[in-house]
Amino acid sequence: MQFAASYRDAWSMAHILPSHPSAWNQQVYQRLKLAFELGLKHQIFVAVCDDWTQTDALAARLQSEIGPHLSRGPGLVSLNLQLNHPDPIAQIRRWLQRRSPPLSTSASRVHPLLTSVAHDPEHHHASNYDRSALTTPGFQILGVETLIRQSAAVQWSFLGHLRRLPEHLSELDSSILFWMSRPWRYTIARSTPEFWRCCSGIFEFTGEPIPRRISAVPMVRDRVYAPEMHEASASPKTSDPAIKPPLAPDPLHVTPWTEPPDTTVPETDHPAAERFDLSFSELSQAIEPILVANVQETRHLVVSTEVDPQQVLVHLFELKRTHADSATLATTYQCLGSIYRDRLDSERPDLRCVMIAIQAYECALACWHQSEHVEDTRDRQLPVLANDIGTLYWMMADCVETTDDRILSLQRGEAAYRYTLERLSEIEQPYAWASIQDNLGSLCSDLARMATATALQIKTWKDAIASDRAALRYQLPELDPQQFATIHSNLGTACWNLAQITEPVIYLEQAIQAYRTALEFFTAERDPWSYAMLQTNLGTAAWNLSRYDRQRDRLQFAIRCYRSALVYRTAENHPTGYAATQNNLGTAYWNLAETFDIRQEREALITSLRDSISAYEQAIMVASQVHDRTDLTLSFDLHATYDNLGMAYAYLGTCLSRTDDAPERLCCYEQAVACYVRAIEGYGSDDPRYDSILNELTTTLRSLHDREGLNAQNHVFSSMPAPIIADVMRRL
Repeated sequence: MQFAASYRDAWSMAHILPSHPSAWNQQVYQRLKLAFELGLKHQIFVAVCDDWTQTDALAARLQSEIGPHLSRGPGLVSLNLQLNHPDPIAQIRRWLQRRSPPLSTSASRVHPLLTSVAHDPEHHHASNYDRSALTTPGFQILGVETLIRQSAAVQWSFLGHLRRLPEHLSELDSSILFWMSRPWRYTIARSTPEFWRCCSGIFEFTGEPIPRRISAVPMVRDRVYAPEMHEASASPKTSDPAIKPPLAPDPLHVTPWTEPPDTTVPETDHPAAERFDLSFSELSQAIEPILVANVQETRHLVVSTEVDPQQVLVHLFELKRTHADSATLATTYQCLGSIYRDRLDSERPDLRCVMIAIQAYECALACWHQSEHVEDTRDRQLPVLANDIGTLYWMMADCVETTDDRILSLQRGEAAYRYTLERLSEIEQPYAWASIQDNLGSLCSDLARMATATALQIKTWKDAIASDRAALRYQLPELDPQQFATIHSNLGTACWNLAQITEPVIYLEQAIQAYRTALEFFTAERDPWSYAMLQTNLGTAAWNLSRYDRQRDRLQFAIRCYRSALVYRTAENHPTGYAATQNNLGTAYWNLAETFDIRQEREALITSLRDSISAYEQAIMVASQVHDRTDLTLSFDLHATYDNLGMAYAYLGTCLSRTDDAPERLCCYEQAVACYVRAIEGYGSDDPRYDSILNELTTTLRSLHDREGLNAQNHVFSSMPAPIIADVMRRL
């Protein structure tokens, strides 16, 4: 397959790839990207561009859009041509060896390029991705244009390796892209015909060979970022209260620490006139290539008159060139991470910016570990960085698309928080320690909701409970009553969820106790919305517990909680919450009716059923109004509510056995049939609940015939859809 293009019109680019490049260059880029996305193997591509600035941006953009994937590694790896030994295949072999499984791994899993390669101590191409991933990425080789400053021997060595490269193509499971200038394109075409004949595509971009110059940037001071978390909900079971106790963790509290020392840009040891442009290939010889690529791709999102992340990269390059100490490097990496962290939108954070902040902070963490001569500063910085990394990974979990990536992000966030706790003294820093425990508990709750294995769910919920209880050891209600109540609310939620899996009575009682404590501080006057939420959660926990001990007072307590919530959670200010609470209230009244003996407590039973019907109808009315709105989401199954309402009407019709009850009894049967039909139509005949609801409908029609006669039954039949009538007749 041949991907060939030639240039037509000029396209200059001052900093990074603009959002609207010229049509020709955009077409060339899309063809180049397609060549990699097709997943072709054993291919050689050449990208020609004379503008080094443009080359940097195009390479960074290509690497960003081809990958990476959190759990499978990068889709495209950038390697800078090594000038002391310019052999691209040898570099690829070394990269694959560092990424490969240990030598004890079965030979069938080892890439063929690794069989004859010894370990290479180089570290500047290592990435943050999972080394156990076996998918071979594509490779792009940068820095060919820098050979112009090398000796003729080095240049001829590179050309010699290119001549032999086609012999190794069969060993490579992916493709190689070479970036070069036009002079080198013509040199290679003339000098290495063996290589040139194997090229599958030549992609020529327009642009003048005008390099850009980069100056250093002043450092900025660090500041901890605090994400904002939101109330969570879950879908209900058919006959259960529909709202799951939500998680509403408080934003992250700042850990007290001493700011890192200011860093100033050291004077360069060569005149400014002799400085050469620091391209992507040159920067990534000293700095992690994936970090350089991501910064250049996202620079336009954060650059301002005060800070420029590209200039921070140049400063890092200078520090590494002059062999600066690890503490200075760590502080500079922190500053780079803070540029991106401080500009994150907590509502809609940009995934690329989150990843860069994490990458920079992890590099800073590694540098601080090597800074033994500043032990006091290091010991202060390590927990601060790990705390930020944990929070950023938590934020990343909301940005990534797949469940596996969300779980991986949360697991890394959990590890970072636990590392922070190991570095903090519970005795000397009790409030900071408690704050991290609070965040860890909330993150573990998110992780537990995504777990599928029962054993893992139990372990993670127990971890969340343990962290919440640890946080409460130092969270005093008189110092921060709202935070104290929030942690108790989170604790109640974790106990409620764990009770759905194991030891229900024990953990439901603990959930009720935690919610009651929280309600002592989330009063209706201080915070009516949180008060209503807690009352709903408390009612749900009490209702859930009543299923195990069959105590009527549990249900009555749950009903009081729901009614208290509805005072502040109204159809006007919170329609979805109001509908969900009314749905729960209807179920609680229904279960309360089941505790009454129809012979001795007939009036109480009928009253409970009427209250249940009223609550269900309120839930349906409001839910129907918001059902088609894209900005609102119901937290319960509306079709299940129709089914429950049908059962309540049918049971009430059965209880109305007196002669003077005949009009209301007939109305109850008709309403029950109508509700069952709505539920059946909502689910469809392929749903497993179709048969059970159809059986309920058939039973109701039999009762209608027995109590009210054939004419009443036929009248109801006339209002039913023909397919449902056919199914009912087969059962009758």
